[in-house]
Amino acid sequence: MTGPSYYHGGIPGLPVGATVLPPAMTGAPSTADYGNKLCSRHHVYVATDPVAALLYAVMHPSGCGSVYLVKPVGQLTPDPDCSSPGLSFVSFACEKAMVLRQIIFSRKERRRAMQAALVA
Repeated sequence: MTGPSYYHGGIPGLPVGATVLPPAMTGAPSTADYGNKLCSRHHVYVATDPVAALLYAVMHPSGCGSVYLVKPVGQLTPDPDCSSPGLSFVSFACEKAMVLRQIIFSRKERRRAMQAALVA
């Protein structure tokens, strides 16, 4: 039996096999930079829902972040800032993650995610 799939939304253009590192190591922007006290610059965040990862991808400063299927590295810790009522956590923090493949969304899906991110 296989476990859940994990997705990361962020910097565009990562190749398969690349390692996603925390913003504290790369200098990349983080939601922690914008006052989110529950987010850490020392972790990589992964989601069990690709659309949840897309919300982070569309918020990338480039305006064209990507979503990746990833393999988390290190212990997964539930993200207290991102759970669904009555359901299990949809977001987890980990040490780093390895890119397995890029997930492609249509322009319509990306626009919908951008609108949702603006409302949140």
